[in-house]
Amino acid sequence: MPAKKSKPSLWRGMKRALTLLLLGANVVAALLMVACAWSTHISPAHWPWLSSFALTFPAYLAANGLFLLLWLVFRWRYTLVSLAALILSWGSVRAYFPVNLPNPHPKDCIKVMSYNVWGFAENDHYKKKNKKFEEVLEYLSRSDADVVCFQEYVYWSNRDGRKVEEALRSNWPYIDSVHVGNENFMGICSRYPIVGREIIMKYYYTHGAVAYRLKVGEDTVTVINSHFVSNHLSDNDKTMYKQMVKQPRSRSWFSNLRYLGRKLGRSGALRAVQVDSVAAYVAGHCDRPLILCGDFNESPVSYSHYSLTRHLRDAYAATATGPGVTYHEADLYFRLDNILCSKHWKPYSAYVDTHIATSDHYPLVAYLQLSKK
Repeated sequence: MPAKKSKPSLWRGMKRALTLLLLGANVVAALLMVACAWSTHISPAHWPWLSSFALTFPAYLAANGLFLLLWLVFRWRYTLVSLAALILSWGSVRAYFPVNLPNPHPKDCIKVMSYNVWGFAENDHYKKKNKKFEEVLEYLSRSDADVVCFQEYVYWSNRDGRKVEEALRSNWPYIDSVHVGNENFMGICSRYPIVGREIIMKYYYTHGAVAYRLKVGEDTVTVINSHFVSNHLSDNDKTMYKQMVKQPRSRSWFSNLRYLGRKLGRSGALRAVQVDSVAAYVAGHCDRPLILCGDFNESPVSYSHYSLTRHLRDAYAATATGPGVTYHEADLYFRLDNILCSKHWKPYSAYVDTHIATSDHYPLVAYLQLSKK
């Protein structure tokens, strides 16, 4: 008889060990998710590695979601671990993967677009794919946007630059651009008069932030067009990343991870300095209607996003559903582009338009209604 009881006893022991092992993994994933979410409060200018660490948030979010489903089926009391992590990380969860009910925009909204056009397809990458800037212009004409903020607006270096400018003027009477380094410009097209311009900051090689004053009815609205320093990943770096995804057990995996982590960290530290200057400007001007557009070159779970949404509201997170991927090249999928607004605006119907693929970014669109108070 004792021998017959040994098998059930052994099974119970193995089951208990497996449960404890899974619970331990759940606790680790929960702690990492909370740490990742709260790391966005600390500037990478002092701790560069935090910029790389924040990019791992989606993995911890997915892991805790799976653990939550697992414990709901087998041990519902253990769901408290992932639930606690979700509550403590709620701000980052909502920024990364918002869920909202559809809310159609009223007629008195203005339509705002932020679009990194990558030189209106006038680069070697898209020339090989037979993409032409006429495709971008046709898309923009159909968009019926009231205000468009362009990053990597390099039309002055294009052979048909004046043709591009003339085509834009047929839809927007007010156009301005600022040289931010190399041959690159940042630009804005508006159906409202541009009555002022202020350069907030410029940085080497195609990055900067410019504040425009637009006359919208009786109000003067500030629109900031920003482009923060990129991670400068070369084609070789992107190939390395693809190999890491496809071959996670390769001998060079950890050394490649350290290399990419250090490179991302250096860019994050430089970006934090830029973000601080723009955040300080926003803090001093958000008592009046203000819109901030741009390519942040970081995901919504980042120091950049946290710093700028302390005074502004994320139009996408407030009105859309899903991760909203705007960057789609080299198997890297993130929402790098943003439209933020001050309390004077009510956002509606933000979305990423995936119907145009002449750039490595998709355009981000939002409808904003100015408060009548």
